[in-house]
Amino acid sequence: MIDYISTTTSFDGKDNIFLAHLQEDAAYKSGWMKYTLQGCERLAVWINHSLQLMRLEGSISYYWQGNNFSFDRRQFVEAINHIKGLLHIDL
Repeated sequence: MIDYISTTTSFDGKDNIFLAHLQEDAAYKSGWMKYTLQGCERLAVWINHSLQLMRLEGSISYYWQGNNFSFDRRQFVEAINHIKGLLHIDL
């Protein structure tokens, strides 16, 4: 079981991350923007457009079902595909 994830992915200039499902939390001089993606629990989504990087941090099991008691690989893939669909970016 994966309880916490911190992963960074790159995107090219033609990819547009869909921000409608994100709540902006902070903007930093370094170019990073911090957003929250709300599910049962929150995930942190960090985006740096100038570096073309996106970082996802948090517990996928808590985001998806609100706990980590039983969370198998199929549910993990389902949750990641859901996030991928919301943000319009390949994870």
